[in-house]
Amino acid sequence: YISAKAAQKVIEVRNRAMHSTDLALNQQTFNDDMATLLRLMTEAPLDSDPAAQKAAEQIKKIKKDEFHIGADKACDDVEIRVLTDLMDEYKKRLDLQEEELGDHGTRLDALEQNMTPEAAKAVSSILDMINDNDDLQHLLKDQTTELFNRLQQYQNRLGKIEGDVTNLKGDVTQLEETMAKQS
Repeated sequence: YISAKAAQKVIEVRNRAMHSTDLALNQQTFNDDMATLLRLMTEAPLDSDPAAQKAAEQIKKIKKDEFHIGADKACDDVEIRVLTDLMDEYKKRLDLQEEELGDHGTRLDALEQNMTPEAAKAVSSILDMINDNDDLQHLLKDQTTELFNRLQQYQNRLGKIEGDVTNLKGDVTQLEETMAKQS
């Protein structure tokens, strides 16, 4: 049988790793945890078990940074393929976001042509004048409401598009940085 103390230490290692918010360990914790696992695999009764011996060899490789999941050549090929696919995906996303950024720019230009800031200010001034005059408010209530709603829609759409453009520029920059790191 495996000692309860050794088994408890392995459970603690597992829990610490699995309950980590980022699934990362500092170097000291990593070394301590690998030593705990290696000790369990190399002590009786597991020291004579072929699966435990194989696990011990894998732990030693992990500690030496020689660990790969799968066969070496096949693993390298898969890693290269995964990274290439990831870079291709980033490139597609970058292209798509650049296209969306262009579309947003076109829509923003169209909005600006239809409603200039001066026109929006004039509309706002007219609305203020109407709102300050009870007679005009009563006579132009429906038109005022429609004008106010259109102004609000314009301002909301313009704000959304400007926010989208800013977000897309940030995403494009982030993707470009990621692709530069991957190259």
